[in-house]
Amino acid sequence: MNKINFENGTLISPAKVEVDGVVYEVIPELYDGATPLTADILNQLQKNVEDAINDVTDEVDALMTYSTNEKVVGTWIDGKPLYEKTIIGTKQSGVDFTAIIGTNIDTAFIVSGFILATTGTVYALDRYENDYTYTRTEIYENEFTFKSSTGQYTNGTVVATIRYTKTTD
Repeated sequence: MNKINFENGTLISPAKVEVDGVVYEVIPELYDGATPLTADILNQLQKNVEDAINDVTDEVDALMTYSTNEKVVGTWIDGKPLYEKTIIGTKQSGVDFTAIIGTNIDTAFIVSGFILATTGTVYALDRYENDYTYTRTEIYENEFTFKSSTGQYTNGTVVATIRYTKTTD
């Protein structure tokens, strides 16, 4: 943020107005208020705004930093700490990809996720089922599982960001 350094001015001459060639001194109106508008007040206001912007920026940066380690990212509806963890692994041929989220998992949900196929194509971790094939993600107790009946995801990289609360909080 570019700040302007405000400085109080110095009175050089009182306010004047000229009417029909005659110069009159103008008496400025008087104000009454709890916060005088001075350079110090404006500079402090500017500093407060900058500090608030920096605080929010730090919070947003923390939320946008993905990690395979558990971290607290907020508070859930019931007041419990909300944890987040990103799981990364490889989908092997013919088996489900399963990863342990953590311990004492209470409420859990997938925030975002995708699978990067060996072809370079990125697929969302969406649920799809018909009479012949299926693709789905599940969270059960403390495990995240990616299941697929097709071979197109074999050796692909599974990435899922999960948020959850714990029974111990």
